[in-house]
Amino acid sequence: MAKGLVFSGFHVRPVDFERQDIKGHRKLDLPVEEIKEQFDKCHELETDTFKVFTVTHKFDPQFHTIHEFSRCLATPLLIPILQDGNAYLCVDVKMEAEYRLGSCYPNPESILGWWGSDRHRELIKSVDIGTCSRCTFSQYQIQIENVVLKDSMHLSFP
Repeated sequence: MAKGLVFSGFHVRPVDFERQDIKGHRKLDLPVEEIKEQFDKCHELETDTFKVFTVTHKFDPQFHTIHEFSRCLATPLLIPILQDGNAYLCVDVKMEAEYRLGSCYPNPESILGWWGSDRHRELIKSVDIGTCSRCTFSQYQIQIENVVLKDSMHLSFP
């Protein structure tokens, strides 16, 4: 359908029932081989003008959520602002009151009052990745941890 509607791309991933913030969350025994077959069928539809992205890097081989980083540090890379002007700590917790940073409506400069504030920093520190689902910014999290915290690129090389 996406290809027929002349979309340029399509993202597909296994369903995520492990989000602890949804009612009835649970770990499912997923039909991994069937899912992989469906992914392959999706990739068969690719052309120069239509790409398929199968999101698997946020999951283990059984398609259960994994976190290959120890804490959440990528949220300051962007500000998720919704249509009502409210901004949240992370795109994965948008619309959750406890993660609301503030509003930029009607004055966008109000962002300067809460972005980078003590409350913002404390909110970042309070994130428990053990209760988080798949992380939209997992690759950024991994890079920050490896490059900045562990200095894997030896930026501090004397």
